[in-house]
Amino acid sequence: MVAITLACIPMGWVSYGLARIRERHELTHESANWRWPAWESRAPAGLWLLGEQGRESVNVDVHDIREITEQDQLRFAHAGRLFPEAEVRYRMSMPAIYDEVE
Repeated sequence: MVAITLACIPMGWVSYGLARIRERHELTHESANWRWPAWESRAPAGLWLLGEQGRESVNVDVHDIREITEQDQLRFAHAGRLFPEAEVRYRMSMPAIYDEVE
């Protein structure tokens, strides 16, 4: 009984870690509005033990930096929770610049 309990602890951690990695990867692929600089650091919470690489910074693109929407704020907070090792910052997306020119 004790052996089973002790075996469940690392299995639970691996399960949690893999789910967290999946969430991080989904976020990086869900939208073209997310930018992931190439600089890397160690992933948090031992995720690096499972092969996950960390990020030094995460840029969240917004349409207009002067008008941050509630959805932009939620995405920003979500990125911060999934990438605590990274500096999360807003960046104005290119289409907004072209909108002003036209």
